[in-house]
Amino acid sequence: MVSTCGCRATRPRSATWLAAPSRDTHAAATRRAPAPRRAGQGGDGLRSTVLVLTYAPASTGPGARTARSRFAPMASWDDLGSFVRVRYEIMRQREGELWFELPTTGERTQRVAVRLVTGEDEHPWAQITSAIGRVEQVDLARALELAAEPVTGGVVVADGLVLFRHAIPLHDTALDGFERSFRLVVDVADRLEKELTGADEQ
Repeated sequence: MVSTCGCRATRPRSATWLAAPSRDTHAAATRRAPAPRRAGQGGDGLRSTVLVLTYAPASTGPGARTARSRFAPMASWDDLGSFVRVRYEIMRQREGELWFELPTTGERTQRVAVRLVTGEDEHPWAQITSAIGRVEQVDLARALELAAEPVTGGVVVADGLVLFRHAIPLHDTALDGFERSFRLVVDVADRLEKELTGADEQ
């Protein structure tokens, strides 16, 4: 955060604002922060100053934990495989691909695939896909309308199937973040299948 001369910076109660080191001092400076650092000479002969402030969390001691450390570790494909194996039964698998069949509501089940793919950014992603029904079974316009309701994911057509699909970036996503997306795809795809086809085939 940068505060120009004449402005006041508000310090939150749970944090400390630390002024950047400065060679200049000022007789009126408070004990909490040194005088503003000289930024240059204005064209009108008046000096302009800039105070550079750095935000530091209140808990910065040796035993302090960062916000990220409270969550699950960041995921690689191997980490993801280990994570889901202890939580779900794998129906089948091959290199870079895992299949599951999960219970949803009542007696219904839903198949879902997780694949390792490379995104347009050349980074690895985990793509989560679940079928809604065959193309000839589904009103595609209605499917698109219903797919707009969930917070994430979308409907695509591939190999004659209408699919609900979502993807998350590996190495940038915590493992518990994957599980939320995984369950969302399963639940939404099953709900769309039921509403659009009335069947429980996927």
